[in-house]
Amino acid sequence: VAGALPLFGIILQCQKQRYGTVHEHVASACYNLGIAQLRGQQLHDALEDFGEATRIRRAALGREHPAVAISLVKVGVTQLQLHRFENALWNFREALSIRKRSLGPLHPSTARIYNNIGCVHVEFNELREARRAFEAALDIQRNALSEDPDSRGIMLATATTLCNLGYLYRHRDLHGKAALVLKEAADLQETVLGRSNAAVLSTLDNLADCSAAAGQTIEALRYFNMILIRYRVGDSLAGGQQIL
Repeated sequence: VAGALPLFGIILQCQKQRYGTVHEHVASACYNLGIAQLRGQQLHDALEDFGEATRIRRAALGREHPAVAISLVKVGVTQLQLHRFENALWNFREALSIRKRSLGPLHPSTARIYNNIGCVHVEFNELREARRAFEAALDIQRNALSEDPDSRGIMLATATTLCNLGYLYRHRDLHGKAALVLKEAADLQETVLGRSNAAVLSTLDNLADCSAAAGQTIEALRYFNMILIRYRVGDSLAGGQQIL
């Protein structure tokens, strides 16, 4: 990532020279530079570039354009990582308003913002508000899956929301409800990622813990045994690949 940053900077300067400072191509170059910086954990630089992309897109495309919402989401994500939770929530809410008006309230990208909003409420320990946000995201995602049941992206996004709900239910000692949503999350993850993927195994581990806490001992043992078998299979495959 670090090696790519100078290239993204050069692209940005070239776009400015070609199109001027207020153009959608310049905004895209700012946004891409911010993505590279975010991946490299250069959070303050990323926040500056995402903010600049937002300002340019507003001027070039209009305040209600979906691209403005895309930039605002990245501003919020970066602020969340910087623990600027109030600012992150404000930007997520503005992005949500734009997406609902421009793309409709049931668009899958709207669900992702609800999920982000829920994460901010968790940081504030506002668990009731977090649950509402996650459930709003889940309603949209389930509707999207009913229309496009083979979408891998929607399946993974839905699994993420279900895992977040599972966390909340566990925090409130609602272990039976947590087990239900984590089982659904694990099934979706497995469909997309495979049986021995690390994310699948992590969800199964949480599912086993919840089942044990809910008094579902047989189910808990079944999940723990499932994890052990899949770890062994994964180790065997990894060993085979090293030999080849």
